[in-house]
Amino acid sequence: MKLNILSSLVYLAGIGHLNGQSDDNGEGRIINGYPVNPPFKYPWMVAIYRYGEYFCGGVLLAQDTVLTAAHCMGGTIGPLRNFQVQIHRHNLTLEPKQENAKLFSVVDRFVLSDYDDDFYYNDLAVIKLNNTKKTRTAIRLDAKLKHPKGMRTTVLGWGRITPTSAPYPILQEVVLPTYADKDCIEDYAVTNYTIKPEIQICAGFKKGGKDACGGDSGGPLFSYIEDKPTLLGIVSNGGGCAAPNSPGIYTRVAKFRQWILSHLN
Repeated sequence: MKLNILSSLVYLAGIGHLNGQSDDNGEGRIINGYPVNPPFKYPWMVAIYRYGEYFCGGVLLAQDTVLTAAHCMGGTIGPLRNFQVQIHRHNLTLEPKQENAKLFSVVDRFVLSDYDDDFYYNDLAVIKLNNTKKTRTAIRLDAKLKHPKGMRTTVLGWGRITPTSAPYPILQEVVLPTYADKDCIEDYAVTNYTIKPEIQICAGFKKGGKDACGGDSGGPLFSYIEDKPTLLGIVSNGGGCAAPNSPGIYTRVAKFRQWILSHLN
């Protein structure tokens, strides 16, 4: 994973290129969020490990299928045997067995063919697991290409809780409003980064203060629609962590719904 600075932007992977959401060791943070309570409230949230260390987040779509960011699984990531997906995790300082976690090896991966490693467009990947036991804990996929400005969403992730703190191992959540497409386009235009609303969702506050960042890559941006958690986006990149006029950028799941569904069976 490379850290590629483009103007003031970073990616989020443990982020990616904009300014931050990712670095080469997968560390990141939810800024000004709070610990998920009760633990395991979101059973479809997964932790992706590489070489035995937490690297990215992801979401469970079926017993053998996880959706994450392409920059977590694309490029020269090494053999799949170096990856492991852990389900039912909250406090990563504990041994998995202390949380009754389930551990799965990765048997295949599929990255969107038009994923752009320089600008993090089409930033989605599907991971297949060696799990055949059916589950009812999967999150459902959004089907709408448009949502109103200010829609209440939630982001989940492990990592640092301030830009300068040590990684924080307890799963965090933060509530963010969706950003108007035109405002996001204007805010990022000054950095020479082009927002593409047809494939990206922006979420955050104009004044900053709360955000996803770094190791939050691959995790969910979701909302409750008809009282059910519905996946709107996947953490992708952003212009700094919780900076003013720099909302987080998420890959729009609904745009790629058919591609995702094609890998469910």
